Amino acid sequence: MGFYGNVVLYPKLVPGKGLLRQILGPYDIPKEALLDPPEDVIKKIVSAFVNHGFLDEKASQEPVQSRYPYGNSHILYDNKELTHAHRQVSISSLKPRISELVFTTTPREIEGDLVDEEGADEQFVPTIDIVIFREIVYFTDSNPANRHEQEVCSWAFIEFGFEDFRFTEEVHSLRNPNHLILKDFGDIFHSRMDWGRMYW
Repeated sequence: MGFYGNVVLYPKLVPGKGLLRQILGPYDIPKEALLDPPEDVIKKIVSAFVNHGFLDEKASQEPVQSRYPYGNSHILYDNKELTHAHRQVSISSLKPRISELVFTTTPREIEGDLVDEEGADEQFVPTIDIVIFREIVYFTDSNPANRHEQEVCSWAFIEFGFEDFRFTEEVHSLRNPNHLILKDFGDIFHSRMDWGRMYW
């Protein structure tokens, strides 16, 4: 279809109260979510991935530098002037169990007998970028299959990128919206989690 995209997990905003509702609008970031430094929140997210067997233990021990300043996060690229914390998880840390949550594949599964044996059975998608902002950020959640679009707003995003995979429902979907890791993320962000798709 000519579209590429990321699957995005994000905590939902909560109803504003009193004067804050008048100033900031009907929804806002939970005040509890702003108590921890963003870098510490990212560490908690990575630890949750590790605890559920989605990432290798080394992911929580080694600082990871992005290949590019914005990793594969298109939300960060679109809002790079805003104050943020960002971490791109090393693909080498991915474990097969992450397929419980999102689409995964290996070079062998794609190329078959033509694959180079070195690294043939290692996961090479998804990429994972975790971005925490200090303010509300917007993106358009869209599905090119049915032309559905809606504006999404949050302050934190976990983006699963799929490199050069064109749009399919199999690839660009959350496989289990009720997975227990989403509850863990919700506890970290003090809000319920939701998911969407971002295309370009």
